[in-house]
Amino acid sequence: MNTFGGRLALALVCFTLLVGGMVAVTSVADTDVAIGPVGTADAATQADNETVRHQDPDEQQDDGDTAAVRRWLENELSRQLGDSAVQLSEGDYETAREILGDDYQDRYAQYVDVQGETGGEAEEPNETANGTGDGPSGGESTADGLPGGSTNDSFQELATEQERLADLLEEFEATRADYYDAVEADDDERAHDLARDIEDLAGRIEGRSQNITVHFETLEEDTGGNFSESKASIDETNRDVQETRDVITVEQFEPTELTIEPDGDPERDGISFLEPLEATGTLRTENGTPIASQNVTLEIGSDDLLVRTTETRTVRTDEDGSFTLEYRPTTLPLSTTNLSVAYEPVRGSGYIGSETNVPVSIEQRTPELSDLSASQTTAAYESVEVAGAMTVDGVPVDNVSVDVFLDDQFVGNTTVSNGTLDGTAKVPASVPEGERELTVRFAGADRALASATAGTTITVLESEGELAVTADRFGDDHLNVSGTFTTVDGAEIENEAIELAVDGETVGTVSTDGDGTFATVVELPVAPAELEGDTVELTASYDGEDSSIAPTTTSADATIGGADDSILSSRLLLGGGLVLALAGSIGSLLWFRRRDAADAGSSVDRPQDVPRPTDAPSEPEPEPVEPLLSQAAASLSNDRPDEAVRLGYAAVRRAFQSRIEGSRALTHWEFYRRYRGDGAETNSDSDADADANTDSLRSMTELYERASYGVDRVSKTDAATVLEYARQLCELEESSGRGRSSDGDYPADD
Repeated sequence: MNTFGGRLALALVCFTLLVGGMVAVTSVADTDVAIGPVGTADAATQADNETVRHQDPDEQQDDGDTAAVRRWLENELSRQLGDSAVQLSEGDYETAREILGDDYQDRYAQYVDVQGETGGEAEEPNETANGTGDGPSGGESTADGLPGGSTNDSFQELATEQERLADLLEEFEATRADYYDAVEADDDERAHDLARDIEDLAGRIEGRSQNITVHFETLEEDTGGNFSESKASIDETNRDVQETRDVITVEQFEPTELTIEPDGDPERDGISFLEPLEATGTLRTENGTPIASQNVTLEIGSDDLLVRTTETRTVRTDEDGSFTLEYRPTTLPLSTTNLSVAYEPVRGSGYIGSETNVPVSIEQRTPELSDLSASQTTAAYESVEVAGAMTVDGVPVDNVSVDVFLDDQFVGNTTVSNGTLDGTAKVPASVPEGERELTVRFAGADRALASATAGTTITVLESEGELAVTADRFGDDHLNVSGTFTTVDGAEIENEAIELAVDGETVGTVSTDGDGTFATVVELPVAPAELEGDTVELTASYDGEDSSIAPTTTSADATIGGADDSILSSRLLLGGGLVLALAGSIGSLLWFRRRDAADAGSSVDRPQDVPRPTDAPSEPEPEPVEPLLSQAAASLSNDRPDEAVRLGYAAVRRAFQSRIEGSRALTHWEFYRRYRGDGAETNSDSDADADANTDSLRSMTELYERASYGVDRVSKTDAATVLEYARQLCELEESSGRGRSSDGDYPADD
């Protein structure tokens, strides 16, 4: 291209591309890192990641087949669970945990999201990683929008259970090794203690293994998969542990035999609280030697329950190993037909526990709650003292729990001991002021003791609340709001709604967290340019409705004008860049034209092999972070804290993209470690600043992980903190050595 017209055309093309880039930037919604679970199969359009993960190309359809994505994720999660179970059976516990680490949690988070998209609708027979069968059946959605089935819970709980099982198995192996070392060293006392530890660990491993099997069976029902191999691996692992436990138990402990001989026929005649089981028992070793003159602990419960609940009794054996037992059932289900009585040796004992059953039938009796008294007056977050008695026909009830309510709001519980209840309950702010009914209830439906209730009236006084709020500008058209709500005595008021207004116009509400704090981002009701003056008044109000806290209002001024904005508008920066670019293009054209004219008038030919000077390569214009921060602010103001955290974190990743080499491919923790290693100090004036910036990024990373892959929702307060950290880190990078150095060169990437 040797003509001026050609060069003009080239400049105009460049300018057009730059303008197009500005338009694209002003509508940017993409991120440089994944900002959350992929919601649909065509999620590649949602973020400009280099690689779209968690999608099966063979099953992917052009129009976005979320059901296929769900099935593929289901298969992948099932395969990883199975692989982890195999590693457990082979004793490679570290690998078993790693298989269920970040990658599994990533897939699980996306599976939950895709399940929400598909609504759990029934599919064609689903081929899983372990077999074939019907897909998950449909059902009503839960409060969080997920299908009503238990598939999501089972995938998550299985991973948690298998990781805990890996920890237990690792501890079991280490304890077993220590045991045999003690045996070899003839350290009988240590060997005895370690054998008891092994017995305890084996019991926990057995319970954990049973839980895992139940979850696998649930997945088989929900997904139609065949998890036989996974269950077999878990069963084999548990069987090996129990066999080891049995060998060591026989080596260290002496087996026992427990017998219970009831008076009369408790199966025919029945037992109740007023007609207790009376029996004679004996406790001997397997060879008949009495366990004489000892206090022994018996656990009594029902073998008819899936979840066994027991009551503890302590009896004293005589020189023949005999004892007497009286048992008054209280919370035992009426459906109980076999009463389980088990001897539980204490630590240091040289015996193995034993168990026997007594056939019974249970008859219900009705208790009486009487002499109820309580504090006459109270207030929010103060304690109410509650006292009373619980008997059945004058016989004191012992070791049962009763619940305390204020106007049907649960406020605590207390234990009845030898017929007397004496405890306290804390009054929440949600109980309105005035005369209120305090109720004590024993829940005994279908139990040996029937339900009982007693009540009295107390007065809840109104409390003064102290509301504090701060506000500062966040981006072009938002305010970052935070505050606290406490009583005058300093008690933190939780779960109460605070109304926010800007210059008298309501802009939203925010609820206090468990520690009485609140934080959110609100949008200005009008554009900043339309507001009069450089400040606005942010008002926080509590109306006191349906509570014992008095209405209160406070306000704070927020600066919205002036030249000290936290970050210059990215569009303004880019627009200025376009002007400079256009000026540079025109200048280049004029230079080329003058040079061509000089060439035309010169009689000296240039050597053909001498290269013409070229401009030094320039660093790519960094992508703006302000759009992401603005989106994050909007998400938080719209009660989407998880999304706000992901967007705020993405803004930080974008800000450091050009300086931390290969940042796009780094996981969130890899990025943190890279920043900690060489990023913080290059942007800080002091070691203290570097440490603070590193701590901020670590907190951001932890909350980003919870927002993207965790089960619990991030609080608004935490989300607001993340956005504040994000803005600080982005400002830090914006003002750091991104420009040219003193010699005119751009700094190299770290």
